Amino acid sequence: MPALPPRDLVQSLFDAIQESGYSGILLSPVRHHPREFAVRAPDSADDVRNGIALSPTYHRAYDLGIIYLDENYAMKFNSEREPILKRMNLDAGLPQFKATLGKILLPQDRMQWPNLEFIRKANRFREVTTA
Repeated sequence: MPALPPRDLVQSLFDAIQESGYSGILLSPVRHHPREFAVRAPDSADDVRNGIALSPTYHRAYDLGIIYLDENYAMKFNSEREPILKRMNLDAGLPQFKATLGKILLPQDRMQWPNLEFIRKANRFREVTTA
């Protein structure tokens, strides 16, 4: 499992969740590549199907492997991260955070939906075990 970043970065994630009042998944027009391979890997795809719009809070959670996109286009909580967050005493807002997760909004044009292979690769890259 990739190491979590320093406590202050993870703390800032949960501070943002608690301060936001509303932290829906698709709030920002910023496109995020499910796999951060645009720079890191030669097999990256600069393709609309390799990106989803995430608010900064969810973007950080996604990058940290706290949340992930499943093959049914639902944003899920990575339960493997919960013990780590609890040990760091960062679990106070977890029930509210988990309640915001679920099916993402998808474009009408199915050709613009996230590609399932990109989703699988992103989850493998972040060492997310999906059910």
